[in-house]
Amino acid sequence: MQVSVKDVQKKAMQYWYVDGLSELSVGLLFLLLGLTYWLVNIWPHPQRGFFLGLLLPLIQLGLFLAGAWVVRELKKRLTYPRTGFISYRRPPLKKRLPRTLFSMLAALIVSALTIGLLSYLMINGFLSDNWITTVTAFFIAIICLVFNASIRLTRFYILALYVFLAGLFISLSGINPDISNPCFLMLVGVGWLVSGAVTLYVYLKNTSPLSNEALS
Repeated sequence: MQVSVKDVQKKAMQYWYVDGLSELSVGLLFLLLGLTYWLVNIWPHPQRGFFLGLLLPLIQLGLFLAGAWVVRELKKRLTYPRTGFISYRRPPLKKRLPRTLFSMLAALIVSALTIGLLSYLMINGFLSDNWITTVTAFFIAIICLVFNASIRLTRFYILALYVFLAGLFISLSGINPDISNPCFLMLVGVGWLVSGAVTLYVYLKNTSPLSNEALS
C-alpha cells in the first residue's frame, strides 16, 4: 500500500492536536479574554478607552505567547514520553517572514472589513446590537473550518458548529448588548476547554510512558 506525502503531512499535523493541550490553551485564552472584556465594561469610560487602545492588545499578545509556551512545556512532560517526538520542519526566516507578514495583513484586512460591515449594517438599521454576536460567531466558525481544512479532525468541525450556536444563543437570549460579547467569549472558552479536557483524558487513558529503550 502506497502512502502519499500529503497523508504523512496530515498525520504529522494531527499529532500536534492528539492530546487536546492546544484546545485547552485556546479555551483558557477565550475565557480570559471574555473576563477581560467584562471587566472593561464596569470600568469608568476614560480608563476604558486607554485600556482598549493600549493595554488590551498587549494582554492578548502576552496570553497567546504564554499559552504557546505552556503547551510546548506540557508536551515535553506528557505527550512526547508517551507517543514520541516529531520535529516539525521550520522554513528559513526569509520564507517565514513574508508569510507571517501576509497573515497579519490578511487578519487586519478581514478585521477591518468585518468591523466596517457591522458598522454599516447597524447604522442603516439592518442589524441590531443583539445580532452582532451571531455575526462574530459566524466569522470565528469560518476561521475554524478553514483552519481544519488541512488537518481534518472531526472535533474541530463540532467546535465550529458549537461556536456559531453559542453566538446564536447569546443573540436570542436577549442579554444586554454591553455584556453579550464577554458572555459569548467565555461560552466559547468553556466549549474549547471541554473538548480539550475530553481529548486529554482519552489520550492519557489509552497511552502510557514509553520505556527508556523505546525512547532511545
